Amino acid sequence: TNVTLGGLTNSSPYSSNTQASATVTNGASINTSGVGSIGIVAQSIAGGGGLAYGATGKSTLGGAPSGSNGQAVAVTSNASITTSGDNAFGILAQSVGGGGGAVITNTASNTGTFGNGVGHAGAVTVNVNAAIITSGAGAHGVVAQSVAGGGGLVTNGTTTVFGGGTRGNSGVVKVVVGSGGSIKTLATGTVGIKAMSSTDPVFEIAAGASVIGGAGGAA
Repeated sequence: TNVTLGGLTNSSPYSSNTQASATVTNGASINTSGVGSIGIVAQSIAGGGGLAYGATGKSTLGGAPSGSNGQAVAVTSNASITTSGDNAFGILAQSVGGGGGAVITNTASNTGTFGNGVGHAGAVTVNVNAAIITSGAGAHGVVAQSVAGGGGLVTNGTTTVFGGGTRGNSGVVKVVVGSGGSIKTLATGTVGIKAMSSTDPVFEIAAGASVIGGAGGAA
């Protein structure tokens, strides 16, 4: 099964749109189980796209024309998030210009092609004020991404692959772990915070907070 996210034509009523911003705040505990069962998903994607599951072949992300601009994305987690599936991130936050998003599967044959779109992406901010714990293979704690020119991410098996285009500017990615927050991933090779932007991501970890990745991974 092949998947395409983005690539809307100029004749589409959505081809040159500027998407609205996305703001998510949780105040109650979240528990998920199963492949790709992400705790919180927040996306602002212009030019077509979103979140897809179950690809077993080629995934194409991006391809929308000029004017497809993603906007700011903000997530604030004030209660615990626990996930227990492969590629079940605690939080996924994305702003994408030029079409794209995320394709989640645990099939190793899933390959991604990124870019070929035109559009800017907005800032992505994630505030963690409570515990995030993931236990599945490939399940990172927080995944935050600002991608211009079409793109996003694909999971190939339990490996997360980022990609984007060059025709546009991405926004600043910032992850803040407050004094009451913590991120812990238990599976080998997983990381607490995984981020992508054309600029250096900003991480702020408060005194008393912790970010711990799995064996062989990173904070």
